[in-house]
Amino acid sequence: MTGSLISTLEGRYYTDPAIFAREQAAIFEEMWFCAVRSGDLPNAGDFRTVQVGRESVLIARDRKGGLNAFLNVCRHRGARICVDEAGSVKRAFQCPYHAWTYALDGNLIAAPNLTSMPDVDRVAYGLTKVRLREWLGYAWVNLADDPPSFEADVLSAVTERLGTLDAIDGYEIDQLSVGKRIVYDVKASWKLIVENFMECYHCATIHPELTEVLPEFADGYAAQYYVGHGAEFGDEIKGFTVDGSEGFERLSALEEDRDRKYYAITIKPQVFVNLVPDHVIVHRMYPLAADRTVVECDWLYAKEVVDTGRDVSRSVELFHRVNEQDFEACERCQPAMAHVLMHMVGCWCPRSTTSAVSTTGSSGNSNQPTRGSTRHPCTRKLAQVIEQTDFLFPNGEHEHLRRIRLLAERAERTAHDRSNFVGPPPSQEHLDILAEIKKLTAEMFAAATKPAKARRAETLPRPARPADDLIVPRKK
Repeated sequence: MTGSLISTLEGRYYTDPAIFAREQAAIFEEMWFCAVRSGDLPNAGDFRTVQVGRESVLIARDRKGGLNAFLNVCRHRGARICVDEAGSVKRAFQCPYHAWTYALDGNLIAAPNLTSMPDVDRVAYGLTKVRLREWLGYAWVNLADDPPSFEADVLSAVTERLGTLDAIDGYEIDQLSVGKRIVYDVKASWKLIVENFMECYHCATIHPELTEVLPEFADGYAAQYYVGHGAEFGDEIKGFTVDGSEGFERLSALEEDRDRKYYAITIKPQVFVNLVPDHVIVHRMYPLAADRTVVECDWLYAKEVVDTGRDVSRSVELFHRVNEQDFEACERCQPAMAHVLMHMVGCWCPRSTTSAVSTTGSSGNSNQPTRGSTRHPCTRKLAQVIEQTDFLFPNGEHEHLRRIRLLAERAERTAHDRSNFVGPPPSQEHLDILAEIKKLTAEMFAAATKPAKARRAETLPRPARPADDLIVPRKK
């Protein structure tokens, strides 16, 4: 192992069914799990079944308008109550085996000869309830006997990424409508998908459309690089669309300083939230096997955009291509995880990018900067800039680099203690310094990188396949 590389988990952690079974029990059945979009169940009796770890969970809307979650198991002999993935019942759920019948709130209301069994408590023998909480317009469930707090397990991910919990409020995600949903059946471990999402070392190679819209991604920096950072649109880009053309009006409650920026949040263990000015993209992963993960992706827009039938295809197509490109890469890696080489040494990740923090293990490399590190983001950025200038300007240091060094030193002096991770927001002087560093860095690399990017964009094919609502089959 070199100082510039770190190892992820050994290959067996991505392939071993026994390890996957442990993950189901210790991760997906213990942590809060984002199950369904609340708006998918608008009426009393509407239900959906979801696989959470090893359990089938039944989520339904009752006659009072509330959502309830239960284990999808009859209390009599353990038969599955609902075998369909989604549907609607008029008044109750009935087990197809012995006809035990349960109200929408889970109470046992009927069974053959039940009147002759007065000692049977209809509440105690009702469906087993599962904890449910609604947030961002989704129903989150937890199967643990002693669940972690929702604030610590879920809401903290927003604070750690954006700096404050209310930073997400302006997107009003719970008020948005689903403009498009695509379900992807990915033949890869859920951990490969998480690791892919949290680094951008691959972006310049496989995401030509995305790096055109978000130029900094071509340099390998992920949107989760440090707290509060949003990747800015390119100067000539008008909207977060496949061709950079204009999108929709900025979401009405969104602050102006979040315009023309992309933010990404990972909520462990199975949710990605992507924030752009006119819509929000939410990925939910459903791990079904060590080498198979179903990913449900929602494109959410202002209600009037969906209700009036406005064309969302260009914004959908951008991230649909990103998804296809990412999932194909993960599927390409999955078979190699069983290779003897991967069993011995694991995978390699560049130290300069954001690395996934596995929920089943740790790299053990103490030199790797992580969230909460005392190493200032400007120091990390400076180190990366110096490394790249050595490659791009082998005949001598670029004149901007000396200025960037001085600005990085000033940024560390003007920052609040660990302000990029916790505590009060940075001062205006600090923000001005960061902006100047970004400007100088962009100028320094523009001349050296633009011709190469232009040539790459001309030679890379752009798939014309439209997005659709059906399950997208993966290539073999």
